[in-house]
Amino acid sequence: MEKVRVLVVDEHVGFRKALTAFLESHHEVTVVGEVASEREALRMSQALNPDVILLGSEIAAADPFRLTAMLKEGSPETKIVILSIKTGLLYHMRAKMSGADAYIEKDGIKQPLRRFLSSVAERNLSTKSNLRMVAA
Repeated sequence: MEKVRVLVVDEHVGFRKALTAFLESHHEVTVVGEVASEREALRMSQALNPDVILLGSEIAAADPFRLTAMLKEGSPETKIVILSIKTGLLYHMRAKMSGADAYIEKDGIKQPLRRFLSSVAERNLSTKSNLRMVAA
């Protein structure tokens, strides 16, 4: 099975490192890059062409929903997962409207993220219209 290529985008270096360590323990995943800003995310998305972008919603001077739309415009096949500490239907709906393929709350992230990545690895991920709204 081909490994899922993941780009991690989050301004918090500690969270990025912990998430990368978690992802690298998953046999179906390879982390192709880690970035901290909107600008780096746009550049590295084009340069690396990842299968999945894990996008932290707390990026300085960036709107994660606008960034999601920009990333999708540049790479429509890339799956984008917004990772957030914010809960509630409003955030889930904004994620869906921006083109995100999933919205996962950071609290309790491991199991939902593992399931999402396994589905991508198996190439059984449903289309954007059937967005997975995963709550911890």
